[in-house]
Amino acid sequence: MRTLPGHLILGHYKCVVEGAGESTWRRAFAIAEVYGLPLAVVVLSLWRGWQLQSVSALLTAVSILAGGSLSAFTHLSTLRIKLTERANRFQVVDGPERTMMDHAATHLLMSVLTSVVTCAVLVVALATTPDGNLVSINVTAVINGLVTYLGILFLWSVPRLYNAYVEMNDVSKSLAGNR
Repeated sequence: MRTLPGHLILGHYKCVVEGAGESTWRRAFAIAEVYGLPLAVVVLSLWRGWQLQSVSALLTAVSILAGGSLSAFTHLSTLRIKLTERANRFQVVDGPERTMMDHAATHLLMSVLTSVVTCAVLVVALATTPDGNLVSINVTAVINGLVTYLGILFLWSVPRLYNAYVEMNDVSKSLAGNR
């Protein structure tokens, strides 16, 4: 079905694995970083008994991040269309540039999806926690895991956007940090 996020989740997993390269160790590290670190934060949060006092600031930050990620994806998809048109018109193959843009777009969309889920959890936590009380330990653990995952997605997206920008715009070697 078109409304289920399974294709996006599978595509994101493929980008994580493919983006790590051919090395088995690099792939294992990438998977551990993207999926294991948030899980470790959940376990640590449960073990230490962390509780949030208020989730309203987190809700605001996650909402802004969702809007920014969706805006960046929209701009990136427009650039991808132009790249495809250029390749068709001039019979040019831009494989690495397309791959970088596709990876960045997938991470951005996964960031949007994670932001929506995180916002839903935050709204429920906000609505069910009486004034002056702490958010429950279990809900805090889920929120901490989601926010950690969201941070990782954001941190993975920015370098990919930068590399796509440098490659697409042929930034000079004296200014590009990746050359």
